[in-house]
Amino acid sequence: AEPPSDRAVPVATELDGMALAAWIRYYAAEYGVDPRLVTAVMRQESSGSQASVPPKGALGLMQLMPATASALDVDPHDPIENL
Repeated sequence: AEPPSDRAVPVATELDGMALAAWIRYYAAEYGVDPRLVTAVMRQESSGSQASVPPKGALGLMQLMPATASALDVDPHDPIENL
């Protein structure tokens, strides 16, 4: 499967709902996870907002802690990498 074609989304921006849903489906299939679970975790953690930064310091859609993002070698400010 190829990732959705809108990968050119700039870092630290929100994805529109259609693009976000496409990326969730892509990564869910890639890792064998139900996309409804990914969506539920994202909604619980950030209400679907890439800009969400709670007091504990987690970042982005899936609320990655900086150390976790570093260990995974992802940019937590990039909504696609945060998924």
